[in-house]
Amino acid sequence: MKQIGRLQPVILGLLSMLCLASMALPATYAAWYDARLLDVDIARPVEDTQLSEQAQQIPVVYALYRKRYLSGIEMNSSWTTADTTEQADILSQKMEELKNARLLPSQAVQKADQILTAPFVMAYSQQQDGFTGSSCESYSPGQEHSNETARAQWHQKTGLVTSCTISVKLEQMDVSPLLDRYRVYLGVDVLTDWQTVDTGGSSAVSWSPSGQVYLYYTIRSDSLSFGAVSLSAEEFEASFSDSF
Repeated sequence: MKQIGRLQPVILGLLSMLCLASMALPATYAAWYDARLLDVDIARPVEDTQLSEQAQQIPVVYALYRKRYLSGIEMNSSWTTADTTEQADILSQKMEELKNARLLPSQAVQKADQILTAPFVMAYSQQQDGFTGSSCESYSPGQEHSNETARAQWHQKTGLVTSCTISVKLEQMDVSPLLDRYRVYLGVDVLTDWQTVDTGGSSAVSWSPSGQVYLYYTIRSDSLSFGAVSLSAEEFEASFSDSF
């Protein structure tokens, strides 16, 4: 009995460790499972609200699709301040990639470089659901409304840019060829059911039912922006009901 009494603290300690380990198992499994979802293309049943088998094999399409559903159950990751030099270098590389893919007019390339090398720049970064974002905002001290932005978000696994915004003043132009190039750049041109909506002006949009992916390219009075978003049929119809 005395020997058992001496061992009692040891036994209690072991039981406590086992209890803590069992409590940590669900969180550990969840983290492992989430990582697997990010790294592995998992086949899904094909339903009206899901991707086709072909679309599931396109990494960026599946990642955008997964992000759309995770955004409803996970806390969104906000933009946080970051090292200016590092973010400017990262964005400079991304802009060069987009330039080589012929996705940016020359004026936009020049403007992005001016923003990234300006004397006064604030930088931000974001990481969420398999995507990374980087943003640089130039400003002139003491001057209101002087901020200009160069921003991009890309899929971590492939490095493909899924959104880009540059503060730049451009002439109105037909951006449909740019949207077509963006489709090829993302590798989603293999989907054959693209629906184009006539939005007028310097804007072009296209949506694939099988991939549930929406592409846009827009030039406004003071900015250029393009990107890819996962969008269900209901969401697409609600957004463009007046165009049908």
